[in-house]
Amino acid sequence: MLAAGARLVAERGTDALTLAEVGKAAGYSRGLPAHHFGSKAEFLRELMRYVAAEFRTAMEAFSIEEGLPALLKMLGGFLQQPTSDHSRLCALRIVLSEPGAGPPLPPDIATLKQQTLHAFEQRIRQGIALGQIRHEVDPRTMALLLVMTLCGTMGQWLEDHTFNLDAAGAQMSAFVQHGLAASALSTKGAQGSG
Repeated sequence: MLAAGARLVAERGTDALTLAEVGKAAGYSRGLPAHHFGSKAEFLRELMRYVAAEFRTAMEAFSIEEGLPALLKMLGGFLQQPTSDHSRLCALRIVLSEPGAGPPLPPDIATLKQQTLHAFEQRIRQGIALGQIRHEVDPRTMALLLVMTLCGTMGQWLEDHTFNLDAAGAQMSAFVQHGLAASALSTKGAQGSG
């Protein structure tokens, strides 16, 4: 039921969510979520715990590398086509949702969003310090742009499952690499690919 709820919230937000829809989407009776959780508020509390756990699991894979390679790995990891379980993608979408797209995020989810923005910003700063990313790139602004683009791309997939997330991730990574890379690194990469 929590996985079904995450998908519904990722698609429509929390305001439009009903427990009856959760039961139906999960393949159970419409009344089971109300019986199990008691209220929509309690269901949403449990759902946000579930989303936070799914999100942390997804983020653990991105903690070891630095700079531009780490940034590209993060982008690719966020935009992998789900094979069966869509929970990770839905959790990412909920956490990275645009400001003003619905009610305020619960404090723990808002904290995860800020940590994610910080992780993107940190990788960009590392890339600049390592000479991998152009020094005129503003790390905070670029981190925000990347997160907003990720959120929009995930939203497109949630609306249309035929949308190829893998291809979108590859295009986005190529765009970021060529757009952010220091000129010497970009030229070297272009020569190496020929």
